Amino acid sequence: SRTIENGMIIPRNALYNRNEVFVLEDSLLSRAYVNVFKTDQETAIVNGLEEGTQLVVEQLINAHSGMKVFERETRDIDLEGTERNTETQLSEAQEENPSDS
Repeated sequence: SRTIENGMIIPRNALYNRNEVFVLEDSLLSRAYVNVFKTDQETAIVNGLEEGTQLVVEQLINAHSGMKVFERETRDIDLEGTERNTETQLSEAQEENPSDS
């Protein structure tokens, strides 16, 4: 076995074009490149991202750098009403178009 400096395990569906990921910077998507060392059906072992980087892990349709998005928290609630599995999701920001009025 070998050690990968600053390595992390990410969901495989976070990868685009073999070695690209989207990260969130000030409510804007930005493309980042990672070094991919190994993948399986569900995960990828990569490095190249700084600790604390907000990685987009859900599939986004027609995503591109500079696209404005916002975070939305979702919570699973069991039958007793207890919150669990808090996640943050991204949604494309809806822009108002005055010509559609």
